[in-house]
Amino acid sequence: KSGSAPTNAAAAIAAAAAGGEGEKETAGGPLLIKAAPGTTTSGSGSGKHAAAAASGGLAMNHKWCENPQFILRLPRDAPRFGVTAKIVLKRTDSREVKPARGRHREPEVCVGMLVSKAPVPDDGRKNRRSFRPGQVRLNALGEEMPTKESSLRNPRSKFLQQSLQGGEDSLPTLDRKMLVDKEEWHIMSDYSSSNHACLTLNGFSDNWAPNGLLIAPSLSEVGVKGSFLLEVHCDHPLLLDALPESRTRTLAGEWVEGCAGGSHMHMTWKKNPRYHLRLLGNQRTKVKISLSRPAAKWKGQISKDSVGCMIGFYLVQGPSPSRDLNEDITHNGEPWSETPFVPMHSVSTPSSFELQPLEDEVYTIIPTTFEPEKTGPFFLSVVSDSEFALHRDTGKAGGDWRMDRGRK
Repeated sequence: KSGSAPTNAAAAIAAAAAGGEGEKETAGGPLLIKAAPGTTTSGSGSGKHAAAAASGGLAMNHKWCENPQFILRLPRDAPRFGVTAKIVLKRTDSREVKPARGRHREPEVCVGMLVSKAPVPDDGRKNRRSFRPGQVRLNALGEEMPTKESSLRNPRSKFLQQSLQGGEDSLPTLDRKMLVDKEEWHIMSDYSSSNHACLTLNGFSDNWAPNGLLIAPSLSEVGVKGSFLLEVHCDHPLLLDALPESRTRTLAGEWVEGCAGGSHMHMTWKKNPRYHLRLLGNQRTKVKISLSRPAAKWKGQISKDSVGCMIGFYLVQGPSPSRDLNEDITHNGEPWSETPFVPMHSVSTPSSFELQPLEDEVYTIIPTTFEPEKTGPFFLSVVSDSEFALHRDTGKAGGDWRMDRGRK
C-alpha cells in the first residue's frame, strides 16, 4: 500500500494525494497484527489501543515502517490556538472479490491509518515557530516581557524576502518513523471498512505538535498491495507532504536461525541479511544509512549477552559480501567500510557521509550482530540528497550472492 505525492490541504475543498499501485516492500500492514502462537503480545499506545492489544492477542508489526508516511503541518499564519482537521483515506484500486468456498470465507482486507506526532527534523534544528511574530513573551513568573520591533520588518530586508518566498514552509529532512511507542500520543482508525477510514483531529497547533503530524495509511494485511487517496479537510490551509520513497526508505528485516552470522570475525558472517543500494545519479551525494532495532524485542537477549548483541553494519562495493576492493568508499579522506559495533539500539554512518554512484553496480549493506546466532528484528533506513533504489538481496543466505539487475 503506497504511493503518494505532496500536496496542500485547502479550506472546504479537500486536497488529495493520488496514490499509485504500491510495491510489496511498501505494504507494511497495520501497527498491530495477530500474534503468532507462543509470542509475547504488546500494546501500542494508551487507552483502548493498549487494552485491545492485551486482550486481543495482538503483537507489534515491525514491517509497519514500510508503509507510506506523510507529514501534515501548519503554515506560518495558522491560528495559534489550533485548528480542527478531518483526515479521510479512500481505497481507489479495484478489488476482485473471490467467492467463498463452503463455510470458509476469505477475510476482508480493510483500510486504516495511524496518526502520531512527527519526528524531530534530522538536522536537529529548533522548530521555526517556537515563537510567533506578535506573540506575547512571558517570563518564568508569567509576567509580560518588554519587546521591541525587529529590524527584519524592513520590507527591503533580504531575510524577510526569503521568508516570503516560502522557504520556511519547505519540508525539512526527516527520518522515517520505525515504530510507535506505547507511551507516545497517537490515534488509530479501527480498520472496519474495505473502502475508507476517517479520523478527526481537534486542537492541532504548533505548541502541541511543533514538528507536525505523521500520517501512515495501510491495509489490514501485511504485503497486500493497493492504491489510495488521502484527503485532509480543514477550515484553514494546511501543508501535506509525502516522505519521498526515492530519497528516504526503510525496510524491516530480521536475523533468524541460519541467517545471523555475526561480525566478520566469524566464518559465518556472509550468512547475514544483505541489502543492495543503487544511487541514481552521477555526482557524489550525501547519504545517511541507519541500522536500528526495537528495544522491547531485544531486552531479554541483551540482559544475557550485551556484548554479543551489539549491532553494526558493513558497506561494500558490488553485490558480494567482500571487504576488499572498496577504495571508492571514503570518509574525510580515509577508507570507510563499517560502523563500530555498539550496545545501543541504533547506529549510523558518520555525519556528512557521502557516496559516489557506481556505474552499473550497487553498494551492499550487511547488518550484523557482534556474535552469531543472535536473532531478532531490525530496521534498515537510507536517507539521501539524491534518488536511490534500495531492496533486499534476491539470493539465499550463504548461497548465490548475485542480484536481480533488472529490479530497482
